[in-house]
Amino acid sequence: CLFNRRHLDEALAAALSAAQRSGQPLALLMIDIDHFKQINDTHGHPAGDAMLQALATLLQDQVRPDDLACRVGGEEFVLVLRNTSAEAAEAIAQRLRLGFEGLAVAHGGAMLQATLSCGIACFAQHGRDARALTAAADAALYAAKVAGRNRVVVAPPVGPQDAPATAYFA
Repeated sequence: CLFNRRHLDEALAAALSAAQRSGQPLALLMIDIDHFKQINDTHGHPAGDAMLQALATLLQDQVRPDDLACRVGGEEFVLVLRNTSAEAAEAIAQRLRLGFEGLAVAHGGAMLQATLSCGIACFAQHGRDARALTAAADAALYAAKVAGRNRVVVAPPVGPQDAPATAYFA
């Protein structure tokens, strides 16, 4: 069972406070199943549900006990990785991407496969509060989708003041 958006809001604020106090890195991964609507439209919503469950299981199996995995809506998931640098977060995201790409989900006599895209933002180089960090991860996810999907994009660093998310890929 993954956490929901309400829990994410509370837990992310606490994790960011802890990262600020300790000086430890924190990574936020925003993950989205590529072409999810096509899976639902072609194979039906139960098939889409099976893909969501497969990704949820993969995330639960791959995250550490101190990490946080949430489904925040539709086919979108967020991971909060404590004490994780941008480089380590990218390696984790690539492992998840390849793992999901390699899954074959049996549903209704068919074997379904899908890919995922991931955007990564880290405290403090991509933002110092939950809003900025989430916006940076979302912009990086959008960049991954625009670049062709089935990829991981790390947000570019922002300046000393948290620039608005629209400045990242303008």
